[in-house]
Amino acid sequence: MNDYNVAYGYWEQSICRANRCFDQSHTLLALFYYQQAIQRSDVLLEANPASRQSIGAMLVSHHNLAELYQRNGAYRAAWQHFQAARLKMHDILQCSGELPGPLWGSRIAYTQLCLFEKQHGAYGATKSGFLNRNIPLAFQSSQQSSAH
Repeated sequence: MNDYNVAYGYWEQSICRANRCFDQSHTLLALFYYQQAIQRSDVLLEANPASRQSIGAMLVSHHNLAELYQRNGAYRAAWQHFQAARLKMHDILQCSGELPGPLWGSRIAYTQLCLFEKQHGAYGATKSGFLNRNIPLAFQSSQQSSAH
């Protein structure tokens, strides 16, 4: 087994523990394990940033933690994790080009942030909650057309 697979296994253990704690309403333990899963997904992204598996681990970690915050009424903290996932995907897309994994991850991160903002509002420095100049044009145009 190579180092990447071992690291992925550790991430999987963390996310499974976090999800079990979430399901059992053990909020503090879920918070701990989701944060651990985020750290472990960062290791995966460093090793293989364009991998759909690494990107998926990062998205799941941030989005599940955002759901935990959302369930507890901490909407700003939830928004920050949706935004963090979107920003990481933006950086990955800038470095890797338009490879399938990063395009897939960017679309998911952007869509999840938009859905959250539509339901709960934006908590960023701009009205929309993020700077549109950092969003690939394909995502901007689809968002603008769906807003009208």
